[in-house]
Amino acid sequence: MSGKIATIYETSKSIYDNSFYGDGLHPRKVNFGSNNINDRRIITIKPGQEYQEILGFGGAFTDAAIENILSMPLDQQEEVLKAYYGPSGNNYSIGRIPIGSCDFSKEYYCYCDTEEDFELLSFSLNKTWDLEKRIPIIKRANALRGTSLRLFASPWTAPPWMKTNYSSRKVGADKGWVGGQLKSDKNGKYKQAWALYFSKYLSAYYDRGVDIWAVTVQNEPNGREFKLPTGDIGITWESMDFSAEQERDFVANYLGPTLKKEHPNVDIIMLDGQKIYTGGSPDWKSLPKEWLHKLENHVTNVSDVNWPEIMLNGTDSAKDYVQGIGVHWYAGPFFEQLEKTHSQFPDKFILATEACTGYRRPFEKCGPDLNQGRWERGKAYAYDIWGDLTNWAVGWTDWNIVLDAKGGPNHANNFCDAPILVMPKYDSNRYRIIKQPMYYAIGHFSRFIPPGSKRIGIGDGLAIEVVAFKTPHNEIVVVVLNRSNSPYQYAISDPTSNSERVNISIPSNAFQTIVYPL
Repeated sequence: MSGKIATIYETSKSIYDNSFYGDGLHPRKVNFGSNNINDRRIITIKPGQEYQEILGFGGAFTDAAIENILSMPLDQQEEVLKAYYGPSGNNYSIGRIPIGSCDFSKEYYCYCDTEEDFELLSFSLNKTWDLEKRIPIIKRANALRGTSLRLFASPWTAPPWMKTNYSSRKVGADKGWVGGQLKSDKNGKYKQAWALYFSKYLSAYYDRGVDIWAVTVQNEPNGREFKLPTGDIGITWESMDFSAEQERDFVANYLGPTLKKEHPNVDIIMLDGQKIYTGGSPDWKSLPKEWLHKLENHVTNVSDVNWPEIMLNGTDSAKDYVQGIGVHWYAGPFFEQLEKTHSQFPDKFILATEACTGYRRPFEKCGPDLNQGRWERGKAYAYDIWGDLTNWAVGWTDWNIVLDAKGGPNHANNFCDAPILVMPKYDSNRYRIIKQPMYYAIGHFSRFIPPGSKRIGIGDGLAIEVVAFKTPHNEIVVVVLNRSNSPYQYAISDPTSNSERVNISIPSNAFQTIVYPL
Protein backbone atom coordinates (compact mmCIF):
# COMPACT_ATOMS: atom_id res chain seq x y z
CA MET A 1 0.00 0.00 0.00
CA SER A 2 1.30 3.45 -0.90
CA GLY A 3 -0.65 5.15 1.85
CA LYS A 4 -1.73 7.90 -0.52
CA ILE A 5 -5.11 9.45 0.18
CA ALA A 6 -7.12 11.30 -2.44
CA THR A 7 -9.78 13.89 -1.65
CA ILE A 8 -12.77 13.96 -3.98
CA TYR A 9 -14.84 17.15 -4.27
CA GLU A 10 -18.21 16.63 -5.91
CA THR A 11 -21.13 18.71 -7.16
CA SER A 12 -24.11 16.99 -8.78
CA LYS A 13 -27.44 18.03 -10.23
CA SER A 14 -29.38 15.96 -7.69
CA ILE A 15 -27.61 17.57 -4.74
CA TYR A 16 -28.05 21.05 -6.18
CA ASP A 17 -31.71 20.58 -7.06
CA ASN A 18 -32.57 19.08 -3.68
CA SER A 19 -31.08 22.04 -1.86
CA PHE A 20 -32.38 24.47 -4.54
CA TYR A 21 -29.47 26.91 -4.28
CA GLY A 22 -26.74 24.33 -3.76
CA ASP A 23 -24.50 23.74 -0.80
CA GLY A 24 -20.98 23.65 -2.16
CA LEU A 25 -18.44 21.10 -3.28
CA HIS A 26 -18.86 17.98 -1.16
CA PRO A 27 -15.52 16.39 -0.13
CA ARG A 28 -14.76 12.79 0.78
CA LYS A 29 -11.52 10.85 1.15
CA VAL A 30 -10.50 7.58 -0.52
CA ASN A 31 -7.33 5.46 -0.38
CA PHE A 32 -5.14 4.27 -3.23
CA GLY A 33 -4.85 0.50 -3.31
CA SER A 34 -4.77 -2.64 -5.43
CA ASN A 35 -8.25 -2.38 -6.90
CA ASN A 36 -9.70 -4.07 -9.92
CA ILE A 37 -11.74 -2.30 -12.56
CA ASN A 38 -12.30 -2.57 -16.29
CA ASP A 39 -9.08 -1.35 -17.92
CA ARG A 40 -11.07 0.77 -20.35
CA ARG A 41 -12.27 2.86 -17.41
CA ILE A 42 -8.85 3.65 -15.94
CA ILE A 43 -7.52 7.20 -15.99
CA THR A 44 -3.76 6.80 -16.17
CA ILE A 45 -2.01 9.91 -14.86
CA LYS A 46 1.25 10.86 -16.60
CA PRO A 47 2.99 13.52 -14.45
CA GLY A 48 6.07 13.56 -16.69
CA GLN A 49 4.05 14.53 -19.76
CA GLU A 50 3.67 18.30 -19.37
CA TYR A 51 1.78 20.78 -21.52
CA GLN A 52 0.84 24.46 -20.97
CA GLU A 53 1.26 26.40 -17.72
CA ILE A 54 -1.95 27.81 -16.26
CA LEU A 55 -2.37 31.55 -15.67
CA GLY A 56 -5.67 31.30 -13.81
CA PHE A 57 -9.43 31.73 -13.75
CA GLY A 58 -11.71 34.66 -13.02
CA GLY A 59 -14.45 37.03 -14.11
CA ALA A 60 -15.16 40.63 -15.09
CA PHE A 61 -15.50 43.69 -12.88
CA THR A 62 -18.26 45.25 -14.99
CA ASP A 63 -20.22 48.27 -13.84
CA ALA A 64 -23.23 45.98 -13.33
CA ALA A 65 -21.26 43.58 -11.15
CA ILE A 66 -19.81 46.42 -9.07
CA GLU A 67 -23.22 48.07 -8.69
CA ASN A 68 -24.83 44.84 -7.49
CA ILE A 69 -22.09 44.14 -4.96
CA LEU A 70 -22.13 47.67 -3.54
CA SER A 71 -25.94 47.67 -3.27
CA MET A 72 -25.72 45.19 -0.38
CA PRO A 73 -24.81 45.71 3.29
CA LEU A 74 -21.06 45.58 3.91
CA ASP A 75 -21.05 42.09 5.44
CA GLN A 76 -22.87 40.68 2.41
CA GLN A 77 -20.48 42.48 0.09
CA GLU A 78 -17.66 40.66 1.86
CA GLU A 79 -19.55 37.37 1.59
CA VAL A 80 -19.70 37.68 -2.20
CA LEU A 81 -16.10 38.85 -2.53
CA LYS A 82 -14.89 35.99 -0.34
CA ALA A 83 -16.91 33.55 -2.45
CA TYR A 84 -14.84 34.58 -5.44
CA TYR A 85 -11.47 35.74 -4.10
CA GLY A 86 -11.08 34.18 -0.68
CA PRO A 87 -9.00 31.02 -0.12
CA SER A 88 -12.12 29.08 0.90
CA GLY A 89 -14.05 30.35 -2.12
CA ASN A 90 -13.38 30.03 -5.83
CA ASN A 91 -9.93 31.54 -5.37
CA TYR A 92 -10.05 33.60 -8.56
CA SER A 93 -6.70 34.84 -9.85
CA ILE A 94 -7.77 36.68 -13.04
CA GLY A 95 -9.96 39.76 -13.49
CA ARG A 96 -11.22 41.57 -16.58
CA ILE A 97 -11.97 45.30 -16.67
CA PRO A 98 -13.92 47.14 -19.38
CA ILE A 99 -12.12 50.27 -20.59
CA GLY A 100 -14.99 52.73 -20.40
CA SER A 101 -18.63 51.74 -20.66
CA CYS A 102 -20.07 48.56 -22.15
CA ASP A 103 -23.58 47.13 -22.36
CA PHE A 104 -23.40 46.21 -18.66
CA SER A 105 -23.21 49.88 -17.73
CA LYS A 106 -26.01 52.27 -16.91
CA GLU A 107 -24.87 54.87 -19.41
CA TYR A 108 -22.44 55.59 -22.22
CA TYR A 109 -19.14 57.10 -21.10
CA CYS A 110 -15.50 57.36 -22.11
CA TYR A 111 -12.43 59.05 -20.65
CA CYS A 112 -11.93 61.82 -23.21
CA ASP A 113 -15.02 63.57 -24.58
CA THR A 114 -13.14 66.57 -25.94
CA GLU A 115 -13.28 66.45 -29.71
CA GLU A 116 -9.95 66.64 -31.55
CA ASP A 117 -7.98 66.36 -28.28
CA PHE A 118 -5.33 64.20 -29.92
CA GLU A 119 -2.89 64.56 -27.03
CA LEU A 120 -5.68 63.53 -24.61
CA LEU A 121 -4.99 66.44 -22.29
CA SER A 122 -8.54 66.11 -20.95
CA PHE A 123 -8.24 62.36 -20.25
CA SER A 124 -9.63 61.34 -16.86
CA LEU A 125 -11.09 58.19 -15.34
CA ASN A 126 -14.79 58.17 -14.51
CA LYS A 127 -15.20 59.54 -10.99
CA THR A 128 -18.10 57.24 -10.09
CA TRP A 129 -17.42 53.98 -11.88
CA ASP A 130 -13.63 53.84 -11.78
CA LEU A 131 -12.47 55.96 -8.86
CA GLU A 132 -15.27 55.45 -6.34
CA LYS A 133 -16.44 51.93 -7.21
CA ARG A 134 -14.29 49.67 -9.41
CA ILE A 135 -10.81 50.44 -8.10
CA PRO A 136 -11.84 50.07 -4.42
CA ILE A 137 -13.56 46.73 -5.17
CA ILE A 138 -10.48 45.44 -6.99
CA LYS A 139 -8.32 46.42 -4.04
CA ARG A 140 -10.65 44.56 -1.68
CA ALA A 141 -10.41 41.48 -3.89
CA ASN A 142 -6.62 41.74 -3.89
CA ALA A 143 -6.61 42.01 -0.10
CA LEU A 144 -8.65 38.82 0.21
CA ARG A 145 -6.25 37.02 -2.11
CA GLY A 146 -3.16 38.30 -0.35
CA THR A 147 -1.68 39.03 -3.77
CA SER A 148 -2.74 41.02 -6.80
CA LEU A 149 -5.09 39.63 -9.41
CA ARG A 150 -3.80 39.19 -12.94
CA LEU A 151 -5.93 41.92 -14.53
CA PHE A 152 -6.57 42.52 -18.21
CA ALA A 153 -8.55 45.42 -19.66
CA SER A 154 -10.71 45.50 -22.80
CA PRO A 155 -12.22 48.40 -24.75
CA TRP A 156 -15.69 48.18 -26.29
CA THR A 157 -15.28 51.39 -28.27
CA ALA A 158 -13.10 54.41 -28.80
CA PRO A 159 -14.62 57.81 -27.95
CA PRO A 160 -17.18 58.53 -30.68
CA TRP A 161 -15.25 61.53 -32.03
CA MET A 162 -12.44 59.17 -33.07
CA LYS A 163 -14.81 57.02 -35.18
CA THR A 164 -16.18 57.07 -38.71
CA ASN A 165 -19.82 57.09 -37.59
CA TYR A 166 -19.49 60.05 -35.21
CA SER A 167 -22.28 62.61 -35.22
CA SER A 168 -21.94 65.57 -32.86
CA ARG A 169 -25.60 66.49 -33.40
CA LYS A 170 -26.97 63.20 -32.10
CA VAL A 171 -27.13 61.54 -28.70
CA GLY A 172 -27.00 58.00 -27.35
CA ALA A 173 -26.17 55.15 -29.70
CA ASP A 174 -26.60 57.39 -32.75
CA LYS A 175 -23.72 59.62 -31.61
CA GLY A 176 -21.27 56.92 -32.65
CA TRP A 177 -21.04 54.57 -29.69
CA VAL A 178 -22.23 51.54 -31.69
CA GLY A 179 -20.22 50.18 -34.60
CA GLY A 180 -18.06 52.26 -36.86
CA GLN A 181 -14.29 52.16 -37.23
CA LEU A 182 -11.36 54.32 -36.24
CA LYS A 183 -11.02 57.29 -38.56
CA SER A 184 -8.15 57.21 -41.02
CA ASP A 185 -6.05 60.14 -42.13
CA LYS A 186 -2.65 60.44 -43.78
CA ASN A 187 -0.92 61.18 -40.45
CA GLY A 188 -2.71 58.46 -38.48
CA LYS A 189 -3.55 60.94 -35.74
CA TYR A 190 -6.80 59.23 -34.72
CA LYS A 191 -5.16 55.82 -34.46
CA GLN A 192 -2.23 57.25 -32.53
CA ALA A 193 -4.64 59.03 -30.19
CA TRP A 194 -6.46 55.73 -29.59
CA ALA A 195 -3.15 54.00 -28.82
CA LEU A 196 -2.28 56.82 -26.42
CA TYR A 197 -5.69 56.33 -24.79
CA PHE A 198 -4.64 52.80 -23.78
CA SER A 199 -1.40 54.13 -22.30
CA LYS A 200 -3.16 56.89 -20.37
CA TYR A 201 -5.62 54.36 -19.00
CA LEU A 202 -2.89 52.00 -17.82
CA SER A 203 -1.03 54.86 -16.16
CA ALA A 204 -4.17 56.15 -14.44
CA TYR A 205 -4.92 52.76 -12.90
CA TYR A 206 -1.28 52.18 -11.95
CA ASP A 207 -1.11 55.58 -10.24
CA ARG A 208 -4.06 54.50 -8.09
CA GLY A 209 -2.49 51.23 -7.01
CA VAL A 210 -3.95 48.85 -9.60
CA ASP A 211 -1.44 47.17 -11.90
CA ILE A 212 -2.89 45.86 -15.18
CA TRP A 213 -1.15 42.85 -16.70
CA ALA A 214 -2.57 42.98 -20.25
CA VAL A 215 -4.95 44.68 -22.65
CA THR A 216 -7.03 43.20 -25.41
CA VAL A 217 -7.08 45.27 -28.59
CA GLN A 218 -10.87 45.29 -28.97
CA ASN A 219 -13.77 43.34 -27.52
CA GLU A 220 -15.33 41.28 -30.33
CA PRO A 221 -13.82 43.34 -33.15
CA ASN A 222 -16.01 41.65 -35.74
CA GLY A 223 -18.97 40.86 -33.50
CA ARG A 224 -21.45 42.46 -35.86
CA GLU A 225 -20.60 39.92 -38.56
CA PHE A 226 -23.00 37.42 -36.98
CA LYS A 227 -26.41 37.51 -38.60
CA LEU A 228 -29.83 36.16 -37.76
CA PRO A 229 -32.33 35.12 -40.45
CA THR A 230 -34.05 38.46 -39.89
CA GLY A 231 -30.84 40.46 -40.37
CA ASP A 232 -28.29 41.87 -37.95
CA ILE A 233 -28.00 40.12 -34.60
CA GLY A 234 -29.03 43.44 -33.09
CA ILE A 235 -25.94 44.80 -31.32
CA THR A 236 -27.15 48.00 -29.70
CA TRP A 237 -24.31 48.53 -27.27
CA GLU A 238 -20.81 49.95 -27.36
CA SER A 239 -18.79 48.40 -30.17
CA MET A 240 -16.19 49.14 -32.82
CA ASP A 241 -15.31 47.21 -35.95
CA PHE A 242 -11.91 45.91 -37.02
CA SER A 243 -11.01 43.45 -39.73
CA ALA A 244 -8.07 41.18 -38.97
CA GLU A 245 -5.90 43.29 -41.28
CA GLN A 246 -6.98 46.52 -39.59
CA GLU A 247 -6.29 45.15 -36.11
CA ARG A 248 -2.90 43.88 -37.30
CA ASP A 249 -1.94 47.30 -38.67
CA PHE A 250 -3.20 49.14 -35.58
CA VAL A 251 -1.13 46.93 -33.28
CA ALA A 252 1.96 46.89 -35.50
CA ASN A 253 2.06 50.63 -36.16
CA TYR A 254 0.38 52.29 -33.19
CA LEU A 255 -0.61 50.29 -30.12
CA GLY A 256 2.43 48.00 -30.06
CA PRO A 257 5.10 50.70 -30.35
CA THR A 258 3.26 52.96 -27.88
CA LEU A 259 2.96 50.33 -25.17
CA LYS A 260 6.48 49.02 -25.79
CA LYS A 261 7.77 52.52 -25.07
CA GLU A 262 5.46 53.54 -22.21
CA HIS A 263 4.29 50.23 -20.67
CA PRO A 264 6.79 47.56 -21.77
CA ASN A 265 5.59 45.02 -19.20
CA VAL A 266 1.95 45.06 -20.37
CA ASP A 267 0.95 42.19 -22.66
CA ILE A 268 -1.22 42.64 -25.75
CA ILE A 269 -3.96 40.08 -26.45
CA MET A 270 -5.35 39.96 -29.98
CA LEU A 271 -8.83 38.97 -31.23
CA ASP A 272 -10.83 38.80 -27.96
CA GLY A 273 -13.55 37.22 -30.09
CA GLN A 274 -14.99 33.89 -31.18
CA LYS A 275 -12.94 30.68 -31.36
CA ILE A 276 -14.30 30.14 -34.84
CA TYR A 277 -11.89 32.86 -36.06
CA THR A 278 -8.80 30.88 -35.04
CA GLY A 279 -7.21 27.88 -36.70
CA GLY A 280 -8.66 28.22 -40.20
CA SER A 281 -11.82 26.62 -41.56
CA PRO A 282 -13.78 25.13 -38.62
CA ASP A 283 -15.19 21.63 -38.55
CA TRP A 284 -18.90 22.24 -38.02
CA LYS A 285 -19.52 18.52 -37.62
CA SER A 286 -17.39 18.54 -34.47
CA LEU A 287 -20.01 20.56 -32.60
CA PRO A 288 -22.37 18.92 -30.11
CA LYS A 289 -25.85 18.50 -31.61
CA GLU A 290 -27.38 21.20 -29.44
CA TRP A 291 -24.84 23.76 -30.68
CA LEU A 292 -25.06 22.74 -34.32
CA HIS A 293 -28.85 23.09 -34.21
CA LYS A 294 -28.62 26.60 -32.76
CA LEU A 295 -26.08 27.84 -35.25
CA GLU A 296 -27.66 26.23 -38.33
CA ASN A 297 -31.02 27.79 -37.52
CA HIS A 298 -29.95 31.18 -36.25
CA VAL A 299 -26.54 32.26 -37.53
CA THR A 300 -25.36 32.89 -41.07
CA ASN A 301 -22.53 34.84 -42.71
CA VAL A 302 -19.80 33.46 -40.43
CA SER A 303 -16.51 33.72 -42.32
CA ASP A 304 -13.54 31.38 -42.14
CA VAL A 305 -11.02 34.17 -41.51
CA ASN A 306 -8.01 32.94 -39.52
CA TRP A 307 -7.19 35.97 -37.38
CA PRO A 308 -3.95 34.64 -35.85
CA GLU A 309 -2.59 33.77 -39.29
CA ILE A 310 -3.32 37.24 -40.63
CA MET A 311 -2.07 39.11 -37.57
CA LEU A 312 1.00 37.05 -36.73
CA ASN A 313 2.43 36.00 -40.11
CA GLY A 314 4.40 38.09 -42.59
CA THR A 315 6.88 40.94 -42.44
CA ASP A 316 4.18 43.50 -41.64
CA SER A 317 2.64 41.41 -38.85
CA ALA A 318 2.02 42.30 -35.22
CA LYS A 319 3.80 39.17 -33.97
CA ASP A 320 6.52 41.11 -32.12
CA TYR A 321 3.92 42.97 -30.04
CA VAL A 322 1.25 40.32 -29.43
CA GLN A 323 1.73 37.88 -26.55
CA GLY A 324 -1.66 36.18 -26.48
CA ILE A 325 -4.88 35.30 -28.30
CA GLY A 326 -8.21 35.88 -26.54
CA VAL A 327 -11.24 33.74 -27.37
CA HIS A 328 -14.97 33.77 -26.59
CA TRP A 329 -17.39 30.85 -26.62
CA TYR A 330 -20.55 32.31 -28.17
CA ALA A 331 -20.19 30.85 -31.67
CA GLY A 332 -19.70 27.32 -30.36
CA PRO A 333 -17.03 25.18 -28.69
CA PHE A 334 -14.69 24.61 -31.69
CA PHE A 335 -11.96 23.29 -29.40
CA GLU A 336 -9.96 21.90 -32.31
CA GLN A 337 -9.43 25.48 -33.50
CA LEU A 338 -7.36 26.14 -30.39
CA GLU A 339 -5.24 23.04 -30.98
CA LYS A 340 -4.54 24.17 -34.54
CA THR A 341 -3.73 27.70 -33.38
CA HIS A 342 -1.28 26.45 -30.76
CA SER A 343 0.42 24.23 -33.32
CA GLN A 344 0.85 27.21 -35.62
CA PHE A 345 1.84 29.76 -32.95
CA PRO A 346 3.19 27.88 -29.90
CA ASP A 347 4.85 31.01 -28.49
CA LYS A 348 1.49 32.82 -28.08
CA PHE A 349 -0.75 31.91 -25.15
CA ILE A 350 -4.47 31.26 -25.63
CA LEU A 351 -6.80 32.69 -22.99
CA ALA A 352 -10.59 32.35 -22.79
CA THR A 353 -11.52 35.99 -22.20
CA GLU A 354 -15.34 35.90 -21.98
CA ALA A 355 -18.29 33.54 -21.60
CA CYS A 356 -21.78 33.71 -20.16
CA THR A 357 -25.15 32.00 -20.46
CA GLY A 358 -28.65 33.39 -20.84
CA TYR A 359 -27.56 35.72 -23.64
CA ARG A 360 -29.37 37.15 -26.64
CA ARG A 361 -32.56 35.68 -27.98
CA PRO A 362 -33.24 33.36 -29.80
CA PHE A 363 -30.48 31.14 -28.44
CA GLU A 364 -32.12 30.64 -25.04
CA LYS A 365 -34.05 32.44 -22.35
CA CYS A 366 -32.40 35.83 -21.96
CA GLY A 367 -31.16 36.53 -18.44
CA PRO A 368 -31.25 34.30 -15.35
CA ASP A 369 -33.51 31.25 -15.27
CA LEU A 370 -34.19 30.24 -11.68
CA ASN A 371 -36.75 27.58 -12.55
CA GLN A 372 -35.39 25.67 -15.53
CA GLY A 373 -32.04 24.99 -17.12
CA ARG A 374 -29.87 26.06 -14.25
CA TRP A 375 -27.85 22.86 -14.19
CA GLU A 376 -27.51 22.85 -17.98
CA ARG A 377 -25.84 26.24 -17.77
CA GLY A 378 -23.35 24.98 -15.20
CA LYS A 379 -22.69 21.93 -17.34
CA ALA A 380 -22.03 24.17 -20.33
CA TYR A 381 -19.43 26.12 -18.33
CA ALA A 382 -17.65 22.98 -17.15
CA TYR A 383 -17.59 21.52 -20.66
CA ASP A 384 -16.16 24.69 -22.18
CA ILE A 385 -13.48 25.07 -19.50
CA TRP A 386 -12.50 21.42 -19.92
CA GLY A 387 -12.35 21.71 -23.71
CA ASP A 388 -10.35 24.93 -23.69
CA LEU A 389 -7.81 23.65 -21.16
CA THR A 390 -7.46 20.35 -22.98
CA ASN A 391 -6.59 22.32 -26.12
CA TRP A 392 -3.90 24.63 -24.75
CA ALA A 393 -5.83 27.48 -23.13
CA VAL A 394 -3.95 28.91 -20.13
CA GLY A 395 -7.07 30.07 -18.31
CA TRP A 396 -10.75 30.90 -18.50
CA THR A 397 -12.58 34.16 -17.77
CA ASP A 398 -16.26 34.48 -16.98
CA TRP A 399 -18.27 37.58 -17.87
CA ASN A 400 -20.16 39.45 -15.09
CA ILE A 401 -19.28 38.06 -11.66
CA VAL A 402 -22.57 39.25 -10.12
CA LEU A 403 -25.93 40.27 -11.62
CA ASP A 404 -29.44 40.95 -10.36
CA ALA A 405 -32.54 38.81 -10.88
CA LYS A 406 -33.16 40.36 -14.29
CA GLY A 407 -29.60 39.76 -15.47
CA GLY A 408 -28.49 43.39 -15.28
CA PRO A 409 -28.36 46.28 -15.02
CA ASN A 410 -27.74 46.66 -18.73
CA HIS A 411 -28.52 49.86 -20.62
CA ALA A 412 -28.90 47.97 -23.92
CA ASN A 413 -31.31 45.37 -22.46
CA ASN A 414 -28.75 42.70 -23.37
CA PHE A 415 -29.38 40.74 -20.18
CA CYS A 416 -27.59 37.51 -19.35
CA ASP A 417 -26.94 35.14 -16.45
CA ALA A 418 -24.12 35.10 -13.88
CA PRO A 419 -22.69 32.55 -11.43
CA ILE A 420 -23.88 34.64 -8.48
CA LEU A 421 -27.18 36.54 -8.39
CA VAL A 422 -28.22 38.99 -5.70
CA MET A 423 -31.84 39.85 -4.97
CA PRO A 424 -33.20 42.24 -2.35
CA LYS A 425 -35.46 40.77 0.31
CA TYR A 426 -38.80 42.50 0.66
CA ASP A 427 -38.89 42.53 4.44
CA SER A 428 -35.43 43.95 5.21
CA ASN A 429 -32.36 45.61 3.76
CA ARG A 430 -30.77 42.18 3.36
CA TYR A 431 -30.20 40.39 0.06
CA ARG A 432 -30.60 36.83 -1.11
CA ILE A 433 -27.28 35.62 -2.53
CA ILE A 434 -27.70 32.75 -4.99
CA LYS A 435 -24.72 30.66 -6.06
CA GLN A 436 -25.73 29.00 -9.29
CA PRO A 437 -24.31 25.83 -10.89
CA MET A 438 -21.97 27.98 -13.01
CA TYR A 439 -20.29 29.11 -9.80
CA TYR A 440 -19.52 25.53 -8.76
CA ALA A 441 -18.55 24.53 -12.30
CA ILE A 442 -15.81 27.17 -12.38
CA GLY A 443 -14.87 26.34 -8.80
CA HIS A 444 -14.03 22.75 -9.67
CA PHE A 445 -11.14 24.22 -11.67
CA SER A 446 -10.29 27.57 -10.07
CA ARG A 447 -10.18 26.37 -6.45
CA PHE A 448 -7.70 23.59 -7.09
CA ILE A 449 -5.59 24.64 -10.10
CA PRO A 450 -3.51 27.65 -9.01
CA PRO A 451 -1.42 29.78 -11.38
CA GLY A 452 1.77 27.97 -12.26
CA SER A 453 0.09 24.57 -12.50
CA LYS A 454 0.81 22.53 -15.62
CA ARG A 455 -1.55 20.35 -17.57
CA ILE A 456 -0.27 16.77 -17.68
CA GLY A 457 -1.00 13.70 -19.74
CA ILE A 458 -3.76 11.16 -19.17
CA GLY A 459 -4.80 7.94 -20.88
CA ASP A 460 -7.24 7.90 -23.79
CA GLY A 461 -10.53 6.23 -24.59
CA LEU A 462 -12.74 7.32 -21.69
CA ALA A 463 -16.47 7.94 -21.98
CA ILE A 464 -16.26 10.99 -19.71
CA GLU A 465 -14.37 14.28 -19.94
CA VAL A 466 -11.13 14.34 -17.91
CA VAL A 467 -8.22 16.76 -17.57
CA ALA A 468 -5.30 16.61 -15.12
CA PHE A 469 -2.75 19.04 -13.69
CA LYS A 470 0.37 19.13 -11.55
CA THR A 471 0.37 22.09 -9.16
CA PRO A 472 3.32 24.09 -7.77
CA HIS A 473 2.46 22.50 -4.40
CA ASN A 474 3.29 19.02 -5.75
CA GLU A 475 -0.30 17.90 -5.95
CA ILE A 476 -2.12 16.14 -8.75
CA VAL A 477 -5.52 17.60 -9.62
CA VAL A 478 -7.91 15.63 -11.83
CA VAL A 479 -11.20 17.19 -12.97
CA VAL A 480 -13.89 14.79 -14.21
CA LEU A 481 -17.19 15.69 -15.88
CA ASN A 482 -20.10 13.31 -16.31
CA ARG A 483 -22.65 15.09 -18.48
CA SER A 484 -24.72 11.96 -19.06
CA ASN A 485 -27.86 10.81 -17.25
CA SER A 486 -26.15 7.67 -15.91
CA PRO A 487 -23.54 7.20 -13.17
CA TYR A 488 -20.06 6.10 -14.21
CA GLN A 489 -17.48 3.91 -12.46
CA TYR A 490 -13.81 4.62 -13.10
CA ALA A 491 -10.39 4.43 -11.47
CA ILE A 492 -7.34 6.68 -11.30
CA SER A 493 -3.97 4.99 -11.71
CA ASP A 494 -0.80 6.88 -10.78
CA PRO A 495 2.61 5.43 -11.70
CA THR A 496 4.19 7.31 -8.77
CA SER A 497 2.07 5.09 -6.46
CA ASN A 498 3.31 1.77 -7.88
CA SER A 499 0.37 1.97 -10.29
CA GLU A 500 -2.07 1.55 -7.41
CA ARG A 501 -5.55 2.76 -8.11
CA VAL A 502 -8.37 4.59 -6.47
CA ASN A 503 -11.86 3.48 -7.50
CA ILE A 504 -14.43 6.23 -7.89
CA SER A 505 -18.09 6.49 -8.84
CA ILE A 506 -19.36 9.74 -10.32
CA PRO A 507 -23.13 10.34 -10.32
CA SER A 508 -25.04 11.36 -13.40
CA ASN A 509 -24.84 15.05 -14.25
CA ALA A 510 -21.94 15.75 -11.92
CA PHE A 511 -18.51 17.36 -11.62
CA GLN A 512 -15.67 15.91 -9.56
CA THR A 513 -12.23 17.21 -8.66
CA ILE A 514 -9.76 14.71 -7.23
CA VAL A 515 -6.69 16.00 -5.38
CA TYR A 516 -3.81 13.91 -4.04
CA PRO A 517 -0.09 14.41 -3.27
CA LEU A 518 2.44 13.69 -5.97
